[in-house]
Amino acid sequence: MPLTVSVGLSKKVGQPDYGSLGASCNVQFEADATLLQSDIAAFQRHVHNAYIACTQAVNDELARQQVGDAHSVATEKPQHSHSNGSGPTNGHRVTDKQLE
Repeated sequence: MPLTVSVGLSKKVGQPDYGSLGASCNVQFEADATLLQSDIAAFQRHVHNAYIACTQAVNDELARQQVGDAHSVATEKPQHSHSNGSGPTNGHRVTDKQLE
């Protein structure tokens, strides 16, 4: 009788300006249920291999997103600091959109 095994991993990393990036991977596979009784080490290897595959996929995706974000930040139009007339900005930036 087959045994359905689910392995999942989610990871979130912080970004500047209170942003974050996240990725997740979920894998489901069937294993021989007798492995739990006859060869627990083999069962654990199967689960471990699925976890390693998810870890690699999540890390690769986060790296891809970070490279994409770094590229988009480099090509964005710089925002100018403004005072809204109520005093100094105290180092806080006010965007053109906030002034509208």
